[in-house]
Amino acid sequence: MLSEKYKKDLDKLINIAKNYRDGTLSNSLLIDVMSSQQNFEKNIELCRGYLEENDILLVDDDEVEDMADETNYTELIKPYDTTQIDISPKPLTLDMIISRLEYEEIDLIPDMTCAYQSV
Repeated sequence: MLSEKYKKDLDKLINIAKNYRDGTLSNSLLIDVMSSQQNFEKNIELCRGYLEENDILLVDDDEVEDMADETNYTELIKPYDTTQIDISPKPLTLDMIISRLEYEEIDLIPDMTCAYQSV
């Protein structure tokens, strides 16, 4: 079962696919966006199933390139209201770091570590 954090991020991808890509999403975009999530390798099939349940078609990169050649991008670009964009930096507090550690969002022992040799 996917966590709420996974679903939230997948819902953003669904929104992009439905509004800008005619309901399609490339596999590489899914992997690029979701690979930072904890245990992504174990949940990839669940992510794909969630996207399919929401009528999103996953396509290979070759198909995306073919679609891009046929797409008229001027029709896809939608104007946006800059007053609705709110960017506010959030300070990183100790409480946030502890919370991320509890939810295993920060990996203190990554798989790829440098091996140092003593000289």
